[in-house]
Amino acid sequence: MRPVSPSIDPLAHRATIDALDAQRAAYRRYARTLEAQRGTLTDGDPDRAASAVDEAARGFGELQAGAQKLAPALDHARQTASPDQLREIQQRVEELMHAAQSAEAAIHNLSSQLEVWRDAYGRQLAELGITPGEGSGGDDPPGADPTARPAPYGARGGGHAGLAAPRLLDRKA
Repeated sequence: MRPVSPSIDPLAHRATIDALDAQRAAYRRYARTLEAQRGTLTDGDPDRAASAVDEAARGFGELQAGAQKLAPALDHARQTASPDQLREIQQRVEELMHAAQSAEAAIHNLSSQLEVWRDAYGRQLAELGITPGEGSGGDDPPGADPTARPAPYGARGGGHAGLAAPRLLDRKA
């Protein structure tokens, strides 16, 4: 005999499916927004770059909050769902993961573009005799070793070979 377990309440099941669909749609919107922002960064405007980074960070925070809200409902649904409901939930989770991977790719693309833009901007400043992150800005914390700063822009040996994953705009630049 097969043990009988109560299946998830149909309303709770529908709410979980709707929450999964809403989170997937949020990931898709976020990816589209990041891709649109990449197109605005070609003019070298630092204010646009800072705005793009701020919007990307804010959107990422919203996605994270949505995923955290979804987790308890998804855990409950997985524990109490019937096999058919569980298959439907799993299908929606896979669709959500695909959308999340697309958003992650958009983040990496934007980050890479910002990194290239930042390096080019830094090289321009270096050509003018201005070293980004140095000077009277007081960016170093008290007691920091001024020799521990990263290499100047353009001193990496060209390209991005050997670099860690791209990061968002360095505000010191």
